[in-house]
Amino acid sequence: MSVSRVNGPWIAQCLEYDIAAQGDDPDEAYELVLLELELDREESIRVNGAAFAGIDRAPALFFDLWEKRVKSLGSRKKIDSTDVEMALAA
Repeated sequence: MSVSRVNGPWIAQCLEYDIAAQGDDPDEAYELVLLELELDREESIRVNGAAFAGIDRAPALFFDLWEKRVKSLGSRKKIDSTDVEMALAA
């Protein structure tokens, strides 16, 4: 997951799925994207029968930001038995 700030709020972007959230600081953005991941997971199971079905990967820009990340914040939470790693990028 990439967290970046582009002249405004902080943006948390999941890389595996194009799911994002924004907050006033990195912690808020992180907590909101985790909530969004859980909601999107539940909805995709309800609608499509599988977690995250039909949700594409994040745009290439966010993978580039991930490669240039300035600080890894480590794994902070598990979602559906998957470690979520967050890093700051600019």
